[in-house]
Amino acid sequence: MFRILKRDLLGPHLLQYTVEAPEIAKAARAGQYVIVRAEKGGERIPLVLTDFDPAAGSISFLCRPLGPVTQYLERFFENDELPEISGPFGNPAPIEAGLSYAVIGGGMGALMSYPIARALREQNCAVDLLLGFHNKSQVVLEEQFRSACDHFFCCTDDGSYGQKGMVSRFLENRLDTGVRYDRIYMLGPIVMMKFVSHVGKRHGIKTIMSMNPIMMDGTGMCGGCELLLNGKKVFACQDGPDFDASQVDFDALLRDSAGYRDYERHPHDDACHLLRKALPR
Repeated sequence: MFRILKRDLLGPHLLQYTVEAPEIAKAARAGQYVIVRAEKGGERIPLVLTDFDPAAGSISFLCRPLGPVTQYLERFFENDELPEISGPFGNPAPIEAGLSYAVIGGGMGALMSYPIARALREQNCAVDLLLGFHNKSQVVLEEQFRSACDHFFCCTDDGSYGQKGMVSRFLENRLDTGVRYDRIYMLGPIVMMKFVSHVGKRHGIKTIMSMNPIMMDGTGMCGGCELLLNGKKVFACQDGPDFDASQVDFDALLRDSAGYRDYERHPHDDACHLLRKALPR
């Protein structure tokens, strides 16, 4: 059993849980995820680690209560116990010490950027954090983000906070003015990452994408996180979640992700069956 140490309501329909899990905290690295069961025999859901503290023996992850499993998880409060958390899964983020990085995050991906930025700083990297949100009400944990980078920039679609417009355009404007980065690391919606990858390619910067699509079992068996890498099928849960964006077929990825919309609107207990049906073969 895994005791909940903190339950933070970060915004409307957005929770962060901090859970006692010393073995996972000791093994965890930036970019990895865990698989959580909210009830015995229930559905396994993958949740990206937003923080981990080996000294405290704790891990943190986000939950947006949309489907039946995450809505059930919403019922848990401090000192309640989750029956099963396994992991960490996935490969750690590829970090090259001493380089300069632009870490780009959009939506939920923005909230997952903290452990990446922190890990980069620990490896003596220069880090600019560029995060995009729909509006000011979605901007949370700003103090935490600022502590993990050299420069923090926030973009909102409606201009209600920070810079107005897409984070990809803000990145390109910075590069056009002479700012240089050795690497770009991005997390967020697929369409956002497609535009950021184009920016990186135009400026000759190696761009890494963190691919966190619908993942169910963490073994690649359901096929829900399949993508094409240089024409070869790979699975984000096993081979990723990080990939060189220049090798990713974004058009195929966007087509495949469109097949999950019915599942996202109407979640079902037999999730793996629906994902196999949705995924083009």
